[in-house]
Amino acid sequence: MEAVTPHATVLHVVSNPSSLVNENIQYSLRVLTDTFVKTIICFIGVGTNIINIIVFTQIGLRDSVTVAFFGLAFADFGFVFFTLIYQVLESLDLFVGLQPEISLKHLSYFVNYIAFIFVDISILITLFTSLQKCACVAIPFLFKKIFTYHLSKVVVSTMYVIVILYYIPLLVTSVLVPRFDRTTNRTRYMLPSDRLRDRVLDVFEIVNRVLLPFASIVLLTVSLLIMNRKLVEASRIRQAMTNKTNSAPKRGNTVHENSYLSSNELKVIKAVVMLSAIFVACNLPDMVSFLTSLVIPDFGNSGKFNNSYRLVRAVQNVLAVINSTATIFVYVKYNTKYRARFLILLARFWCQADRN
Repeated sequence: MEAVTPHATVLHVVSNPSSLVNENIQYSLRVLTDTFVKTIICFIGVGTNIINIIVFTQIGLRDSVTVAFFGLAFADFGFVFFTLIYQVLESLDLFVGLQPEISLKHLSYFVNYIAFIFVDISILITLFTSLQKCACVAIPFLFKKIFTYHLSKVVVSTMYVIVILYYIPLLVTSVLVPRFDRTTNRTRYMLPSDRLRDRVLDVFEIVNRVLLPFASIVLLTVSLLIMNRKLVEASRIRQAMTNKTNSAPKRGNTVHENSYLSSNELKVIKAVVMLSAIFVACNLPDMVSFLTSLVIPDFGNSGKFNNSYRLVRAVQNVLAVINSTATIFVYVKYNTKYRARFLILLARFWCQADRN
């Protein structure tokens, strides 16, 4: 679930006859995906995550899963909201050509850094929820008493605090300052140009583009495999129990009460599996493109295959906002409390609309 990187620039065409993708085609596709499609999805994502926040608030944060899902919904809302602002500012600078005293392009970068905060929080909460459920189904006797409601509140709150503190150096070194703009031949508020900020950006590039996504994808993939195996076992157990309805346990019977997962537990696991799978699917292309750039140095922002690289990044940016928008469908399908409250709110909305 990663947005454009801190070193990203606005859409522009760079002539490179050796690139795999024609520059005009690449530019048109990037404008279509990274500007129009992404902006539309951000609008939808703001709406869906507002609904998520309202529904989880009305349900009540009374269990560890709801607390984690609420924290995830708020993080996803923050990401798509600030990404939407970033898109608007960038479009005003790129397509409308507005040039006020504050550089809209540079202001959009600063806003995008704020969006990164919520991206990282979303990654960490998704990882925590997945590992929590994986541990609970793999070793239930040990972990079900550890991952309590209070622990979930502490962990989610701590993630918000730590990530915000972690981003303070980037935000402080990126405050817009008066600088002479050669393109307009006047002084404007722009991002500072100094070595300290460059060093901070380099650190964030390594941690946020490499370490955190790579570690998250690996851990989530392992968790997915374990939880999927547990779901298959649970399905077999439920089928076996159905076939032995009202029969007393027999010696040698492999169906034990301790290995049985309730219907609600299965739905929670399925919800976590789906959220984790969506995250991996939406972020794996970015990880692959980064590893490709290590093997093929020309596959980069300034390399021979820059057009192909930028097009891949544009698609990845769209996948990132899809990841933060599609969660509502998972909640409606697999969370019984969410679905019931969501339908009540939907009915109220339609009744109010009919009255008007």
